[in-house]
Amino acid sequence: MANNPKVCVAWFEVDQWEKIRDVSTDSSRLESTYDEWRSNIEKTIQEMNSGGLVIHKVPVDVHELVSWCKSKDIQIDGKARSEFAAYKLGNI
Repeated sequence: MANNPKVCVAWFEVDQWEKIRDVSTDSSRLESTYDEWRSNIEKTIQEMNSGGLVIHKVPVDVHELVSWCKSKDIQIDGKARSEFAAYKLGNI
């Protein structure tokens, strides 16, 4: 049996999304609403699944994300969100 590549996606609940918008240092790189983000991520997950990837939804705690970004001295934006989810997946 072949191993399918595994990918993680950062997963937010609506209240977490509002918090991340509030603390973001680059909100222009974040979708404007939770519904927009949810629609985009669901589409991305479908595309990845159809390509044979195994998708893990990684719940992201906003306070933990903020602390992680500060420790790496990076902006809290969409890129950081993705890197943090990958970091969390590697440490589950």
